[in-house]
Amino acid sequence: MKKREISHLLYAILTLIVILCCGILVSESVANNKNTKNITSALESGDVKLTVEGIENGEKLKIKAEKKTSSSLVLVIPKGNTELKLGMFQTVTINESREIQIDLSNATTGEVHVSQSGKSRFFKGSVEIENSSGRINYSYHNAKFGVK
Repeated sequence: MKKREISHLLYAILTLIVILCCGILVSESVANNKNTKNITSALESGDVKLTVEGIENGEKLKIKAEKKTSSSLVLVIPKGNTELKLGMFQTVTINESREIQIDLSNATTGEVHVSQSGKSRFFKGSVEIENSSGRINYSYHNAKFGVK
């Protein structure tokens, strides 16, 4: 083989290696691309149904999320205060020292426990929240709210 043929062969091999590496990186990027949404915006867009329970005498909330779409979804409760509306006149404040995620990429349901803050608290029972036909519906089950 001549020197020129060897250089062309090496160039072709190097080009194939670069193409393969780029393909692997692109496929990993697509696989890791998860639809991430704030929990309130996911509720408003109808992507999830939430069941919120008051626990630990108004100190915490248990939030269960049920995915209503077939796409990958990661719900985010941001660090700090997040207001969550639990009805026409009931709003609670979630207070977290770090971002919380509910990964629904490979599951249809997920659950987290978060801290409540503020005077208005949800003490016990549960509220189901769902966006149905562009309207958010609230269903109460022995829900008790109060001031702490």
